[in-house]
Amino acid sequence: MDRKYPGKTRDRYCRQWAISLALVGALAAAGPVSAERRLDIDRLEKSYVAALDLLAQGQREQALDALMALEIEALGKVPTAGRIDRVWRHKLAVVKRALELSSPELLVPVIVLHHDAYELYREAQQPVLARHARDMATDLATYKAQSSKSPEDKQFAGWVITSFGEALLDLRTSGTSAGILRDALDISPRNPAALLGLAWAHEIHGEYEDAVALLERLLEIQAGHDQARLRLAVCKRRLGELESAHAELTRLLNRATQPWIRSIVYQELARTLISLGRLEAAEVIARDGFEEMPGDQEIAILFASISERRGKPAKADAVVKLVKPVGEGVPSARYIYDDRPDLEIDEVRSTLHAMMEERLDVLASGLRWWNGDGAPGEGATEEGGGR
Repeated sequence: MDRKYPGKTRDRYCRQWAISLALVGALAAAGPVSAERRLDIDRLEKSYVAALDLLAQGQREQALDALMALEIEALGKVPTAGRIDRVWRHKLAVVKRALELSSPELLVPVIVLHHDAYELYREAQQPVLARHARDMATDLATYKAQSSKSPEDKQFAGWVITSFGEALLDLRTSGTSAGILRDALDISPRNPAALLGLAWAHEIHGEYEDAVALLERLLEIQAGHDQARLRLAVCKRRLGELESAHAELTRLLNRATQPWIRSIVYQELARTLISLGRLEAAEVIARDGFEEMPGDQEIAILFASISERRGKPAKADAVVKLVKPVGEGVPSARYIYDDRPDLEIDEVRSTLHAMMEERLDVLASGLRWWNGDGAPGEGATEEGGGR
């Protein structure tokens, strides 16, 4: 159990237990429902099937509109936990019937549909509905991964959950994002985006040892990941592991090509050498950085500061006079470093959509029951079941 998010972890396990029961048809029935309630259930399930049918036909935007319309209507202006649970269960009842006629691969389009609805709900400032969409996609992806145990399904679930974590990767919501990224790593431990995002969340809160452990895992997977190596070196310097930090930074200086990464490498390498008592070497590194990147204010100021400490005030003044204002809207290297890292999530989301497109025919096959080609499950109950 997650020591930092025990309540959230417990809730996640409870949802997974319930969804597993729902999809294998083992939920206990609550008994017959009233005619009025039966109409509400029929309307909800018909609307959900209609949304999925639009998706199966390749009409993603229309499917999202239909899904959001039915959820907003079903949950009302002030969604309650009870209403959300009922909608969740009846949508699962539809998915269960579809699974009885098709392959578990039909879950992929359903998951991606709810994944996409999450971002639209966030844009519409509907946090409760966004959370419901996130939970639905996460629950189904986790169920599929745990049921099949295939590496591909685990990777897919990890991508879905990481996408949600990336959306919340911000200083204000880093705790929530960290919990989600941990969930992704529980399923897909070698997910580079989740490792980098979670490492950043630890780093900004000064949890450098946790960040180092995650970054070392990432570098075992992608040894050429320059940003991960940079963050590893910075965290090690802050932990006082100066020689190790120096080695990582020197290695980066010989291979990194991105200007902002090279700028931070020069700065951190100079500061590491200062901490090691090697002021002359620090001045050489700062000078090299200044000559390579003469417009970099941070390197210039650091170079001037070191020169002054070494008794060269004239040199320091000359360097400062060469510093030019940065153009408006141009972020400094340190700003880029401190900001949320680019997890290259757009590529991940493109992959999710490609996987969805490849399985639309499987989803269409699972919806045959609605068109009269089969009707598994009769006798609906409040827990969700038959037409």
